[in-house]
Amino acid sequence: MSSKLIWTDERISSLISYYRAEPALWSTKHPSYHNLTARNVAFHRIAEFMGSDITPDMVKTKFETLRGQYTRELLKIKNSKASDSGPDEVYRVRWKFFDQLHFLKNVVSPKAPISNSQPSPPATLKIQQIEEDSERCHRDLGVQCPTTNQQPVVTRINHSLCNPRQRNGEKAKIC
Repeated sequence: MSSKLIWTDERISSLISYYRAEPALWSTKHPSYHNLTARNVAFHRIAEFMGSDITPDMVKTKFETLRGQYTRELLKIKNSKASDSGPDEVYRVRWKFFDQLHFLKNVVSPKAPISNSQPSPPATLKIQQIEEDSERCHRDLGVQCPTTNQQPVVTRINHSLCNPRQRNGEKAKIC
C-alpha cells in the first residue's frame, strides 16, 4: 500500500457510487446514521470494493473532501442568486463530480464560512481599552492622567517600564 494514493477521476466516480449506495453514511434520516458500528462496516465495505490499496480511513477522508467541495459549489450558486446580478450572472458549476453528488443536496446546507479569527471590536471599544490601559500605566508610574473634559495630553511614556518581562531578577511589573 502506498502512502499517497492517487485518486483518478474513475476512482472518485466509483467512490461516489459506492458511497451513495450506503445511505447510513450520508442520510441523516437513515436509522443507522448515528450507529458508529454500522457506519464503520459501511466504510470497510466501500474500501473493500475499491481495492486493496484503499483503507476505510482513506474512503472517509476523500469523501469528506468531496462533500466539502460540493457544499462550497452550492454556496457559490446560492450567493450568485442572492446578489443583484441578472440570470446570466448566476454561477455555473464546472466541477465534474457536482451532478454525481447531487444526492447530497437535501442533507448538506451551504453556509458562509466561519472565520477562525475573532471579529474586531467596534472602534469605540478599542479607544476605551487604550484609554484604560494608558490610565493604568500612568497610575502605576505616578503620572497624572488628564480628565475627560480636557484635551488629551500626549506624553512620551517609557513603555519598557510597563513591559511584563523581568529585569535583573526583579519581579515583572505589569501595567
